Amino acid sequence: MVLKVLAHTLQIFNGIADVMSAKKSWVKLGNGEMQTVFPGSFDPWHAGHVGMAQYVEDKYGQGPFYELSINNVDKTQVQRYSARIRTLPFCFLEKLIISQAATFVEKARLYGGVQFITGVDTIARIGNSRYYGDEKENAAGSDEQRDAALQELSDRGCRFIVFGREMSTDFQTGAEDVKIYMELQQLKLPPLLQQMCEGVPQSDFRYDRSSRDLR
Repeated sequence: MVLKVLAHTLQIFNGIADVMSAKKSWVKLGNGEMQTVFPGSFDPWHAGHVGMAQYVEDKYGQGPFYELSINNVDKTQVQRYSARIRTLPFCFLEKLIISQAATFVEKARLYGGVQFITGVDTIARIGNSRYYGDEKENAAGSDEQRDAALQELSDRGCRFIVFGREMSTDFQTGAEDVKIYMELQQLKLPPLLQQMCEGVPQSDFRYDRSSRDLR
């Protein structure tokens, strides 16, 4: 068991190096069909992530691949040391993806028509046009850019399993934010995105602590 975990740890660290050096755009560790992907920063990975993954496995019969992207629309690039720390818990789990894909369109182009596990805060951002601008040119997004991205996600067959979360009106989930618990049906999303989403009722699953709370 020790040798197996050590070997998997080295595979993860090598995968991080390959992705961060742009030698590869993504690395998949673990066998099996990639039906469901669980993207996250996992800073840190906690019981809420475990519960969400278990819920999906119980419902669909297959556990998800966790995905750590070194790039994120709202955050700075994950550094190599931090990526290693965040992935240490996955040394005991086989299914892990390490990628450069910051947006869900980029993820869909890599993984195809998969189900993504998300929180309601993430879906709110996906449906908000201001997240579709050109970051390098500091340009605001538009409804046209958003709708084109959503159409591509739909055409590729992607779906979203959406868990409720406590969040603020600007989609923040930290302890210092004024938050209320929201579920999928409470959001005003573009119709096409709404069609791609399946909400998880809080009667089935609810976990209020966030990684930001734990940090």
